[in-house]
Amino acid sequence: MAVSAPSTATTDGLRLWQRFHIRLSVMYGGLVLAVLLSITGFFYIRGVASERAALQARLRIGAMALAAAITPDEIAGIRTEADVASPAYRRLAERFRAVAAVEPDFSDLYVMRRGATPDAVEIVVDVVIVADAPPGKPGEPYQPDHPTRILEGFDHPVVEDDVYTDAWGTVLSGYAPIPMTQALVGIDVRAARIAAIKRDVGLLTLAVLAVALGALVVLAIVVGRRVREPLARIVAATNAIAEGRLHVRAEMARKDEFGVVGRHFDDMAHGLEERAFIKTTFGQYVAPEVVQRMISGRSEALLGERRHAAVMFVDLRRFTTLSEGMSPEEVVTMLNGYLDRMTAVITQHGGRIDKFIGDAILADWGTLDDTPNPEGAAVGAALAMLRELARWNIERRAQGEVALEVGIAIHAGPVVAGSIGSSRKLEYTIIGDAVNVASRLEGMCKVYGSQLVVSGTLVDAAGVRAHTRWLETLVLRGRQESTDVYEILDEDDPRFARLPAYAAAIALVRAGDPGGHAALEALRALGPDPVIDRQLERL
Repeated sequence: MAVSAPSTATTDGLRLWQRFHIRLSVMYGGLVLAVLLSITGFFYIRGVASERAALQARLRIGAMALAAAITPDEIAGIRTEADVASPAYRRLAERFRAVAAVEPDFSDLYVMRRGATPDAVEIVVDVVIVADAPPGKPGEPYQPDHPTRILEGFDHPVVEDDVYTDAWGTVLSGYAPIPMTQALVGIDVRAARIAAIKRDVGLLTLAVLAVALGALVVLAIVVGRRVREPLARIVAATNAIAEGRLHVRAEMARKDEFGVVGRHFDDMAHGLEERAFIKTTFGQYVAPEVVQRMISGRSEALLGERRHAAVMFVDLRRFTTLSEGMSPEEVVTMLNGYLDRMTAVITQHGGRIDKFIGDAILADWGTLDDTPNPEGAAVGAALAMLRELARWNIERRAQGEVALEVGIAIHAGPVVAGSIGSSRKLEYTIIGDAVNVASRLEGMCKVYGSQLVVSGTLVDAAGVRAHTRWLETLVLRGRQESTDVYEILDEDDPRFARLPAYAAAIALVRAGDPGGHAALEALRALGPDPVIDRQLERL
């Protein structure tokens, strides 16, 4: 069945900024916007610079043209304020006004000559077009507020690099020397005109940017929609699969990358549906780990392979006696509760439940996977099982129920793991000497009243020598070589602190020293200990 594209409000619980098509649009839109802003800024700067350069060129040309048209005789007689009324002054002023009429950007046109000193400058003719201040008078000294390039203008045409401020305002000036004189022509453009140029260029740039942004928004909407619709369909189908509705299909009839993803997704969903069917069906008869291994394509290993594994037997003590005073329903409830807690701990520590034998459990580590240290994992699981049982017993006593006791035995060695049985019924299990030894060791729990018994070879492999105490060395039934039997104590066990004293006492006993008996008696006086009782009985 196909799944329709859901609305953005209910697709998958993602917030708006967490959606891929939104982030894609924002990312590419932001990138394009950054490029547009960079280009806009570049062209704005270049445009202002170009307009400014054109204005400076007009200042230079205007000053040079006026300087070339003025003769030395025309300015020779203009010396004082009284010469403003002279014909020569009026002719120059009219000529300057005519130029200003043609070039409205020019605000001030003037003639200056060198003064009595090399750095002194005085006004000859001054025509102020933009009347922010009265014109200068002939012979009046000129001194700007900031250094300018006016002195260079007596030698060659020059234009100021930037605006400056004098008594007539903030201006940009150009100068050109008058031939065969110690005078120059100057032309000013007000700073307001330069600001207007920047404003005009800025408005034009913003208009172009607005058009580009409008096109960008339209493109982002189109691209976002083309991405959002197929992506929403895939997300909805994925959510359905995650919820266990494996029959859902994306069914995307597209010829782009989304179409490829959709087809592969449907193939994957079909495969998951088949695997789920196999796992659900066979999981009722075979351990889930074995089913998973079959599904993953490793079924040939189920025929039998040699593995190094740690094997654990767990037996519930006095189960027959307990069940005699209980109804069948109560027995099943108690047994299921016990097995549920124990198997949960085993699986949490990487173990595999091989089978339940009545109230007993057979588990192993390393039969299906290459566990780095199956011995250590098994010991860790056993200690956790004892702690879990202790917590459950507290609850049982609070409810007036009898506390449960278990015996756990662990041994490690080579086993054969595979399907054992007939053509009518198979069981994935383990066989071998390690299984037999673990089973025999479980009987030693009853002999010594111990909760956790292991073999000597497992003690070193698991690295728990500091937690163990020797029980005895014996030849187990069905074997020729002897086996060292040890008990493992948890750190919270009161007897854990007495392990060094126990080891010293046992060393004396094994050496035949009579002091060993006294040492064990001294330990028994410290508190109840079935193992010490058993050792004293043997003596």
